[in-house]
Amino acid sequence: MLFHRELHEEAEAEFRAVRDVQRRVLGDAHPETLHTGHHLAEVLTRRGLHTEAETEFRAVLDTQLQVLGDDHPDSLDARADHAVGKGAVRRLETLDGLHQ
Repeated sequence: MLFHRELHEEAEAEFRAVRDVQRRVLGDAHPETLHTGHHLAEVLTRRGLHTEAETEFRAVLDTQLQVLGDDHPDSLDARADHAVGKGAVRRLETLDGLHQ
């Protein structure tokens, strides 16, 4: 609900808290933990924290590829989101370079 109401800072904190518990209880490779990490990366993107979002998308993708394989729908979604995150980081780096 926080995410959909555009309360991204609060949503980020909640996703981090939930993911911490999921990691401890379910493990890093559990589908629920991965979904929460994915949602966290989406919130980071919405907040404009593109480098951190890209890192989070990459972590989710690496684990999904390891656990689910290259052709699993969740892995494919994570690859697409990671590509979007990388594109945003590159655009910011380009803009920073232009302003220096």
